[in-house]
Amino acid sequence: MWPLIETRKVDWYPTSVPPSNMHGLQCYKVFIAIAMILGDGLYNFFKVLSRTLTGLFYQIQGKQALPMANQPFLYTSKKLSSDDQLRTQLFPKDQIPKWFSATGYVTIAAISIIDFKTGYLTLASPMAMFISQVIGTAIGCIVSPCVFWLLYNAFDDLGFPDSQYPAPFAVVYRNMSILKVQGFSALPKNYFLFCYVFFGTAIAINFIKDKLGKKWGSFIPLPMAMAIPFYLGPYFAIDMCVGSLILFVWE
Repeated sequence: MWPLIETRKVDWYPTSVPPSNMHGLQCYKVFIAIAMILGDGLYNFFKVLSRTLTGLFYQIQGKQALPMANQPFLYTSKKLSSDDQLRTQLFPKDQIPKWFSATGYVTIAAISIIDFKTGYLTLASPMAMFISQVIGTAIGCIVSPCVFWLLYNAFDDLGFPDSQYPAPFAVVYRNMSILKVQGFSALPKNYFLFCYVFFGTAIAINFIKDKLGKKWGSFIPLPMAMAIPFYLGPYFAIDMCVGSLILFVWE
């Protein structure tokens, strides 16, 4: 798609603009990626919200659909495997104290929901996960600056787009700052049309993936995984492709 857009550089954006500038090809890469990520995120947000509200409705009506600690799981499904039934029984037992979660842990609940899902699948304790996150965060506060300082002194071109260790987010944030000053009118033509198209495409892909079910839906890629390589580079997509291939062969 990028070579096709480059053929329109005379009509859509100036030829003198470098590829990493937001007034050129980089604008399409960044905004298309953002549109797909937003479409994927909003679809999953409303999907999770609707299922949560449905579960709360059943719970209020006396048909408990959400597993609670020290309470029997009244709503059961014959489709649950033995592993899922075991996870449902074991995961809620070792909970984080309610007084503690109410006073501060809820502030990072949005970030930790993925970790809790992983813990649920691996039968890990929520309390053990929280303690490990605290320890890992404390270690990261020390290790991350040291690693950055080591790389900063080892490579003179660290962070440049064409270097061995680029910083793609730095380029995006810098161009966003320039865009804030110059306004959206300085952007190339038809970028907003691409945003609409790929935003709708991300929602459509998620919808089709859910309708096909787990068996066939697993062969459809996630829109977010498709969008991230747009501005991070192809190496990210290659790594995910190799990892997915290994997982497919393993299963």
